[in-house]
Amino acid sequence: MFRITALATVLLCTAAFSGCERKYRPDPLATIEDPGELKTSIAMGDPLDSAQLLHGFYEAEGSSWRWSMRRFGVSLRPPAGAAQAGARLQMTFTIPEAAAEALTGLEIRATVSGVPLEPFRAAAGAGEQVFQALAPKEAVAGDAVTVEFELSRHLAPGTLDGRELGVVVSQIGFTEP
Repeated sequence: MFRITALATVLLCTAAFSGCERKYRPDPLATIEDPGELKTSIAMGDPLDSAQLLHGFYEAEGSSWRWSMRRFGVSLRPPAGAAQAGARLQMTFTIPEAAAEALTGLEIRATVSGVPLEPFRAAAGAGEQVFQALAPKEAVAGDAVTVEFELSRHLAPGTLDGRELGVVVSQIGFTEP
């Protein structure tokens, strides 16, 4: 009888919580022990910067870049004065030759602290590119912000190597506007 009661309790609890969908909101300080360690710009190949990667990245390759997934995020410290003037978000990325055709027409959308930025359309073909968008001052107020990226196109698992692949990212950071 105890087993049936325990099973019924578990099923009721599961049913009660299954209708609640919790929105993913990463804490930009979750991977940083001391907010003073948070950098304004991070290099994908630097092991010290990997603590600021929140999700959507694979291991560093070639000690200077990482493949992203379709959705990826980082935590950054806004530059000095950003709360008064805003900041420019930049991401240096590459579209490899093997992915160029599949990623033609790629659009990159980014949010800073949940505030959507102007979408960026990548140039057609392979090669290095720089995503840039202005983040308004209200998005970069504070000691740490969460930056989320979403790609309109990606390579499905199995296309190249069994992983969901987006773009090859080498750097993400803020500069003055």
